[in-house]
Amino acid sequence: MKIRSFIIFICLLYLPGIFLSADDRLAELISGKKWKTIASLFSDSSHQRLEPYFRGALNIKFVTFPTNKLTYKAKFRTFAEIGTITYEKDSGQYHQLKIKNQIKPLIFIENFKQYRILNRKIKIGDAKITFRDGHFYHSHPYGQVLFFIGEWEFSITPSNREEQITLTQLYKKNRIERSSNWGIFILKQKDILQSLPYQIHRHGANSPVIPLLRIYREFFGIQIKQFKEFWYLPFRGEDNLIIFQKDRKSFYLYDFNEMLTPDTRMRISENHKIILSYNALNRAKLIFRKKDKIKNINLNLYYNPESDFLSGTANLTFQSPSSFRVLNLDGGLQIKASLDLSLKGLSVIRKDQAYYFLGPSVDSLSFFYRGNIQPEVEYSDIFKKQTLRVETIQGDKFYFLSRSQNFYPSTELDFFESRITVSLPKNFQCMASGQLTRSSHSSRNTFEFQSPGSKGISMACGEFFRVSELKSKIPLQIFTTSSGIKSRHFHVESFTQPLKKNRNPADSLFKYFDLKKLREAFDFLIESYGHLDLSEVNLLLRKAIQEGGVSNRGFIFFHYNPESSLSQKITRRSPINLSQDPTNHLIHELAHQWWGGLVSWNSYEDIWITEGFSQFSLLHYLEKKSNPKQFERILKRLKRGIYQANDLGPVVYGKRILTIHEDYESYQTIIYNKAAFILLMLKDMIGEQEFLKKTRQALKTFQYRSVSSIGFIRQFSLGNPVIFNFLNHWINHRNIPEASVIIEKRNQSARITVEQHQAPVPFPLTLNITTRQGESSRTLVVEQKRQQFNIRESSTIKSIRINTARTLVKIAR
Repeated sequence: MKIRSFIIFICLLYLPGIFLSADDRLAELISGKKWKTIASLFSDSSHQRLEPYFRGALNIKFVTFPTNKLTYKAKFRTFAEIGTITYEKDSGQYHQLKIKNQIKPLIFIENFKQYRILNRKIKIGDAKITFRDGHFYHSHPYGQVLFFIGEWEFSITPSNREEQITLTQLYKKNRIERSSNWGIFILKQKDILQSLPYQIHRHGANSPVIPLLRIYREFFGIQIKQFKEFWYLPFRGEDNLIIFQKDRKSFYLYDFNEMLTPDTRMRISENHKIILSYNALNRAKLIFRKKDKIKNINLNLYYNPESDFLSGTANLTFQSPSSFRVLNLDGGLQIKASLDLSLKGLSVIRKDQAYYFLGPSVDSLSFFYRGNIQPEVEYSDIFKKQTLRVETIQGDKFYFLSRSQNFYPSTELDFFESRITVSLPKNFQCMASGQLTRSSHSSRNTFEFQSPGSKGISMACGEFFRVSELKSKIPLQIFTTSSGIKSRHFHVESFTQPLKKNRNPADSLFKYFDLKKLREAFDFLIESYGHLDLSEVNLLLRKAIQEGGVSNRGFIFFHYNPESSLSQKITRRSPINLSQDPTNHLIHELAHQWWGGLVSWNSYEDIWITEGFSQFSLLHYLEKKSNPKQFERILKRLKRGIYQANDLGPVVYGKRILTIHEDYESYQTIIYNKAAFILLMLKDMIGEQEFLKKTRQALKTFQYRSVSSIGFIRQFSLGNPVIFNFLNHWINHRNIPEASVIIEKRNQSARITVEQHQAPVPFPLTLNITTRQGESSRTLVVEQKRQQFNIRESSTIKSIRINTARTLVKIAR
């Protein structure tokens, strides 16, 4: 089992079942192994399955449920299991008994084999472990876990250069070295114990193993109250895991599995900070497809935002049948009933925000749920993370439920077809993922949205209203609110005056945003990337203290602050604010309708695909609409920021940059701006027409899919190794190449010699050429360590200038 998802999976068995009406007599007879008595209760021979199956069981406990089903927990000599027994009952007689849905093997620990270890070494991936002096306690009867007590050392020097740089930043050296007096080990190979004598150790109250066993239980233990002990799921055969002390509050967790990608990972337990994540073995790996993928969700919601109350029905259809499901739901919401009355033998267990379903193998689930849920207050694209404590009174009613909040039951965040119907209080409007297909307004307002594919469902509700329609190729509906903001901290008030008769509510928006430019930019994006399969897109512009936006399929909301002085205090150092025009950030959000709305990231490492392409889209538009000198100034400012933040990690680090360095601006600089600059360089290399062609093909290939970085790079560079090498370097490595350029002119010809100082990396070199006939530009594609280019113009060359603003390569002349 993949270690990183292990803790989530084992939660299935943590909670005891709820005792409801069932045939306790049958459960009692099975527990007592009264096979002859059981036979007299059956009208068929199906009871004969019980004796051979449970003959070796040491003990059988039952958690009873309704609808002709028993859930059991059974302990055998070397393993345990949980499963269900279903049956039919007519006229007091049982028949059609089946044993199914077993979760096994589950393991338990009764005692240990104790080994003395002196000066032994093992290697796990890039990690080297030295056991100086101590004892191993090998769990029995299953032998999954090893506890070590004594002197031992852990050291790792990553074979990945980027990880070495990260360690140097964190610990002043390119390796991790730690000593400890205890450790918990899951090892693929236990050769270290071979030929060593041992003795049986029973862990009583004073056993030195007890503190380590408590730690292991905290991570992986399943409390089985019926047996008054803990059970554990076994690891896969290729798994290696080491847990040891970091400080009083946290532990290091190092795991290595040569069949996975990445095969090496090390993190800290307290804040889940990923210290290492890379492939130590560069060879073919297993590709794990996402299991339990949802094909379609149908939601009917009754929502009272002001009281945080939500109830609804959820119908989920999956791509394949399964007898085991894991669905996430916010802790304030509870599933109350199954709506499929024909579904027998379904067990439902909850642990925190996860619901676990054990029952017949089906491809759909339907149920009613309700409870309370708080609206989201953190948004994705903000100009600058707010570090000041600001008390804000919002004059309007606005409530946002994010796709990541689990306000509806769902699996991992991914694309699926959806239909959502929302009932809201009168005067409340709604935007949700997808396309509005129906609405009605009476005592309550009802809205229906549908989508052939969206990555999760988000929903924004409140007292907002439409003020304008931008007649772009896909109509853009503009919404706003009647109230503004009031900040006690900054002593700023900017409430909009009550709406007067014949007054256009969009007037204040036109003063702050250039809506004509916005329509033009939206048309530009449609021409660049293709249609969105939407009949309209809704955009809500709302006043707030902190500026920022969220874009979901079919709708966008953007918070803006019209007070320039306050806005400057918050946004002046924002790396993603490319100019003083706030309309530009709306263009970034519009681009998310493609990059996020049609294609999205697969993991934290791939966030650059959505954010980088959205920021590139803005750059591409500004390049077309700005004069060259203005655009060059923008690029130079971006470069300065990229150079300053560049050492914190490569683009593929994604949110690791944020968790490792706790620097939000640097995270945005790398993931938004550097990724966008890389795409701009690639466009210069292969030409705009070819770049957009490949971009549209990628959107088509990956439509309604979450894609990995390597999958995207392979598709984008299909048939062109130069593109692959370019993206592979610039996305996966942080170093900025350096090169020297020598220019030799002679009349109408020139020879340009480029020499890279390190290993060769593909990059574009843009030349601004002045001749007697005027000025022109030419882009050279540098691939080799030393490369010469001969160019010829139609008239005498007066000067050649390297446009350093358009490349991240450091050029020396």
